[in-house]
Amino acid sequence: MTDKPDTTPEAEPSDVLLPGPPTEDGEGQHVLRSRVNDEGQRTLEVGIATPLREGEPIFSEVVETSPIPDSPMKKCKTIIKSPFPAPGPAKVNSEQFRAGWERIFGAGNEDETVN
Repeated sequence: MTDKPDTTPEAEPSDVLLPGPPTEDGEGQHVLRSRVNDEGQRTLEVGIATPLREGEPIFSEVVETSPIPDSPMKKCKTIIKSPFPAPGPAKVNSEQFRAGWERIFGAGNEDETVN
């Protein structure tokens, strides 16, 4: 065993962000985030980081950041995933919804041609 310091370079972090200028209201900060997605591809995202406040809704992911020595970038760790995982509107499709739709608009006839 030797007393030589470990000079092996650290592996590239898979999730980092670069802080940008503050938002117009001064409550947040613009950020550029680079991370590896579930398919193993690196993505680049633009967003705004704001502090958590008790009693206020969460609109995106909750992350924890830590500094990277000798770099303006920060390591980023997702604590809570986004509460809105699927893009687009909610898919409301319950029996109550369908019954209400049919009561208002009628059941319709699947054999009718639109044009």
